Amino acid sequence: MSIFSRYEKLGESAIDRRRLIAFHNNPKTSFLMKFNLLNNLLSAMQSQQIMRKFRKVNLVFLVNNKFSNNFQDGLVEARNESTLGYVKSTETKRGINMIYINEDTIYAQLLDETQPTNIRFLQSLLDTITHEATHLWQLRLTEMKELSMKNQKRIYSAIDRLIKKKDFAPYEIMITIWADFRKGLLYLYDFILTEGIADYCANVANGSFEFSELSVRNSYAAAYKYASELNKTLGSLYRRYINTYKAFVQTDPKTFHWDAISEETKKKARKYVQEQLDVYLSYDNLDTIKNHGYLLGAHVFHLILYLNENLSLEEIATYRTNKLLTLYEESCRRIGWIPAVSISESGVFSFNKHIAFLTTLRKEMPKYFQNMR
Repeated sequence: MSIFSRYEKLGESAIDRRRLIAFHNNPKTSFLMKFNLLNNLLSAMQSQQIMRKFRKVNLVFLVNNKFSNNFQDGLVEARNESTLGYVKSTETKRGINMIYINEDTIYAQLLDETQPTNIRFLQSLLDTITHEATHLWQLRLTEMKELSMKNQKRIYSAIDRLIKKKDFAPYEIMITIWADFRKGLLYLYDFILTEGIADYCANVANGSFEFSELSVRNSYAAAYKYASELNKTLGSLYRRYINTYKAFVQTDPKTFHWDAISEETKKKARKYVQEQLDVYLSYDNLDTIKNHGYLLGAHVFHLILYLNENLSLEEIATYRTNKLLTLYEESCRRIGWIPAVSISESGVFSFNKHIAFLTTLRKEMPKYFQNMR
């Protein structure tokens, strides 16, 4: 069965042999159709630079089924979904360019901020489609998604082996939470490249980024602020983690014998630790860490392309994160700026510094916490 048979065609636009075709899972509940924005949307997307890289793109607009019966139930469901849009690498490999847009989630987010207007809703749809179209283009240029997954699998496997080591048996909860920190940094590292380029293209398309010194300075100032906030967020999480560990052990770690404690005490200890850490290690905090990848990454692409006129977006889109950030650091040094984000220790947010801290924490856990007193 064709993937298109699941959706109803809304319309299409064709300019210079470039086709945009819109589909919907439930047109009767579509906000896009309710506000009569389809033709405006397709016309605006045809003018976007990123769309000129394709001959045909299928846009699939989605609204959850609960809207059919009860508007408020549908709104609740939409608010529970954080993804605005997505593409599937499996479809791209088959030569099918599909972009999925959760228009109900976009509408719900605007509703939470203020009464949505047609113009704001249309702009949010355009930003989302441009962002996802950049991912489509990335997937065609590189094996970025597969590389990212391989990196994650490799580090996740190493982390899982650490958790299972007998040396860490007394601190099983603590090392599991430590793993969340490490995985969060990995997500951030990947997002600077994969989501950064997509947000950069969306910001160029909507006019937020311009090729001017003032625009680059503004994006740098914002990135500097984001990097500083991220350091504070992680610093707060680290302190909470350390204080919870100390309260958990409550004695010299070298003489602390987990096996000698009753099962009831172990149960209470685990519950206490989890309750304390849940305050800070919530999905909101972890999402904040990952989402900074969008913001920092967009600036990284903005500054590099402005300062390196010999490079094209097509060229740096094939870079890996390490090469991208190295070029960003070099570009910042040429104009005397401190990098907002770096692999080395020179940036406001330094991956090396955070990874070194977590590595010390893991390798010298007992001695480290004893010295913290």
